[in-house]
Amino acid sequence: MATKTRRGVIRHIRRAAILCEDGGSDAVLLDQFATQHDDDAFEALVRRHGPMVLGVCRRVVGHDADAEDAFQATFLVLARKAGTLIRRDLLGNWLYGVAYRSALEARSRMLRQRSHELPVQDYPQLEQEAQAERNELSELLDRELSRLTDKYRVPVVLCELEGRSRKEVAQLLNIPEGTLSSRLAAARRILSERLSKRGLAVSAALVGAALANNDASAAVPTALIHSTVATATEGALALSANVAALSHGVLKNMFLAKLKVGVVALLAIGLGATGVTFATFGTRPVAAMPGEKPDKPGKPAAAKLEGAWKIESMSEAGRERPIDQNSPSHLFFMKDGKGMMAREQSAIVLFTWKADASKKPAQIDWEVKSGPRNDDTRTLPGIYALEGDTLKICFGEPGKDSRPTTFDSGEKVAVLTLKRDPDAKMPDPKNAAGQAAKASARMVSQNNLKQIGLAMHNYHDAFTALPAVAIYSKDGKPLLSWRVAILPFIEQDNLYKQFHLDEPWDSEHNKKLLAQMPKIYGPLGDKTHYRVFHGKGAAFEGKKGLKFTSFTDGLSNTVLVVEAVDPVEWTKPEEFEYSAEAALPKLGGKPFENGFNALFGDGSVRMMSNKVKEELMRAVITRNGGETIKEE
Repeated sequence: MATKTRRGVIRHIRRAAILCEDGGSDAVLLDQFATQHDDDAFEALVRRHGPMVLGVCRRVVGHDADAEDAFQATFLVLARKAGTLIRRDLLGNWLYGVAYRSALEARSRMLRQRSHELPVQDYPQLEQEAQAERNELSELLDRELSRLTDKYRVPVVLCELEGRSRKEVAQLLNIPEGTLSSRLAAARRILSERLSKRGLAVSAALVGAALANNDASAAVPTALIHSTVATATEGALALSANVAALSHGVLKNMFLAKLKVGVVALLAIGLGATGVTFATFGTRPVAAMPGEKPDKPGKPAAAKLEGAWKIESMSEAGRERPIDQNSPSHLFFMKDGKGMMAREQSAIVLFTWKADASKKPAQIDWEVKSGPRNDDTRTLPGIYALEGDTLKICFGEPGKDSRPTTFDSGEKVAVLTLKRDPDAKMPDPKNAAGQAAKASARMVSQNNLKQIGLAMHNYHDAFTALPAVAIYSKDGKPLLSWRVAILPFIEQDNLYKQFHLDEPWDSEHNKKLLAQMPKIYGPLGDKTHYRVFHGKGAAFEGKKGLKFTSFTDGLSNTVLVVEAVDPVEWTKPEEFEYSAEAALPKLGGKPFENGFNALFGDGSVRMMSNKVKEELMRAVITRNGGETIKEE
C-alpha cells in the first residue's frame, strides 16, 4: 500500500511540474507525448495553446458548441501528427493554421446542417445570421492573417495572439528583437491594406489593438480541456462523431494540399527539390540567348523577356525552399514563343509562352507540356514585372480564372524571381523532348506515391493501423497484396469488391482482375514498381498492420514504399523481405534513372540517389532503430 501511495504522490508531483507555466518547451512536451505517450505532456500543450486555439474557433465559427468541436478536432490532429512536426518550437503557429482550418470546416458543416432544418425561403438569411454572431473585423483579421507568409504570421501569432514576449520569440526565430519588431509592424501594415480592400478602413495601429485585445486570451473551460485530452489520448472511446468528422476532413485537406499538381510540381524537379509540393517561388531572372545582341531601344516590352534566366531562389507561401546553386536551373524564353526549363543543360519542362506588357500588371501565360509523352497540356495564367535584369513572375493554379492580381496576395500560387544570365547555354532542342518526358515521368511517379501515402493514412484513420503487407488466409498464407487492401481508399471500391479475398492473387477469378490495375500503380499495365519492405523493424512486420505510434524513429524518417528495379504483378503479395544481415535489393532503374522515389511515413516523397550509403538506407527502412538520420 505504501509503495502504491508513494507512486501516486510522485506522479502527482511530476504532473504538477509539467503543467506549471515553465513545465518544458513545446518541443520537449511533444517529444514526450509522441515517444512516451505521456498524457500529462499533452495536457500541458492543451493548456498552453488552448486559449489561442479556442479564440480562433470562436471568432470563425461564432457558435460555442461547434467552436468547441473545432477546438477538440485541432488537438486531435495534433495528437495524430505529433511525431511528424518539424518546427516543434513553433507549435503555436502550426496550431493556429490547423485551428483555422478546423473552424472553417465546422462552420461549413454548421451551415449545411441548418440549411436542412430551415424552410427554403430562409436560405438567403442563413449566412447573415451566422455573420451576425461574429465580429466582422475579427473574422476578416483571421482570414487575412491565415494568408500571411510565415515570415509575418509567426510573429503575430506568437506575440499578439499567444502573448509571448518579444525577447522569447526573437530567440525562437533566431533574429534580433529589432527585426522582430519590424516584422510585426510590417504585418500590421499588410493586414491594414488588405482589410481596406475588403471595405474596412482600419489603420495599422487599430489592427495591432484588435490583435492584442481579441478574445483569444479567454480561459478554456476545465471540462473542455479534460474532454480534449481524453479524445486525443483514448481514441474512439472518447471521440464524438462531430469531432471525428472534423479532424478527418482537416487531415484529408492537409494531405490533399500536398498532392496539388501545377506549376510548382512541374518546376520542382528542375530546381532540385526532393518532392512534389505546391510551392511558391521567389527568384531572380533572365539573360539574353547565347549569341544574341543586347536589346535595342524601342524593342517591344514583351520581347524583352527573350533570353536565358537563372533561377536564384524558391519559396512556398513565403517559406524559402532550398536551391542547389552548384547546379543552377534556368528558364529559356525563345523568339518563336517556345520555352524550356533546364538544369545542367538537360531540359526539364517544355512550354509555350505569350506576354502582354500593356496590362497592369503585365500578363504572361504558359502552356506547359507534361506527362510521360509530353501529351498533357496545362495553361498557367500569371503576371510579371521586369526591372532591369530582374524578372518576377507570379502564376495562379492551372485554369482560366486563377490569374493573380498582385505579387504578395494570398491568391498567388507560384512566384518566380529570375536573373538574366547571358552566359547560360541552352540544351540541344533535339534532345529536349526526351529529357523533359523523363522529368515528367518522375513527377507523375512522385504524385502516384503521394496518393498512395494519402490512402495509407486514410486506412490508418479508419482501422487505427496501416494495412498488413498482405491479405492472409485463415491459415496464415498470403493471398493478395496490400495494394488490393487500400483500393477503397484510392476511389477503387468497386474494383475491391470484385476480388475474392479468400483466394490467392492468381486464382482463376482474381487473375482476371490484373488488367484493371489503377493508374496510380504505374504505367506497366498489370505490373508495378511500387513495393515495400517487410521484416523485423520495417514499416511492415508480421501479419497485422502497425500503428504509427510504433514508428519511434519518426514518420518522416521511415520509408513506406519505394520504386524497385524489378516490377511485380500488382495484386501479388511479393515484397522485399528485410533483414539486417541480408543484402538490400536493387532500387530505381528505368524510367527512374540515377535514383528512385521513396514515400515516407509522413506522406512526403523524396528522390534518393542510387549511390545512397547502405547505412543510411537501412536507417530509413527501419522504423525503430534509433539511428540519427543525416541527409546526403
